[in-house]
Amino acid sequence: MKSTNLLEIYTDGSCNNLKYPNFGGWAYVILENGAIIESKSGNASHTTNNIMELTAIINAVSVLPNGSQATVYTDSEYCIGCLTGRYKPKANVELISSYFNIIKERGLSMRFQWVKGH
Repeated sequence: MKSTNLLEIYTDGSCNNLKYPNFGGWAYVILENGAIIESKSGNASHTTNNIMELTAIINAVSVLPNGSQATVYTDSEYCIGCLTGRYKPKANVELISSYFNIIKERGLSMRFQWVKGH
């Protein structure tokens, strides 16, 4: 994937905390000029909603070309707060550090846009 345009990334994550072993899922779609250029999803057990939300974003940014600019659309205020530095996380610190390492190593410029969830 090679891009000089601003990319749009739509992400979501979820978890069923009502039934052991807490199955969750995540997904992302990356668009360039309104066309889907990449998408992926996955799942996990023994997880949380916040971990799935973070996993979607981390997986998406990890496939962006070096130097890309992208806007992440998410309904997770938690992710926006943690990944913009507005919140000092007490949990999921390894995942959040992973995000920042990818951004720094790849020279990515990221913006976040909150969207209303269900």
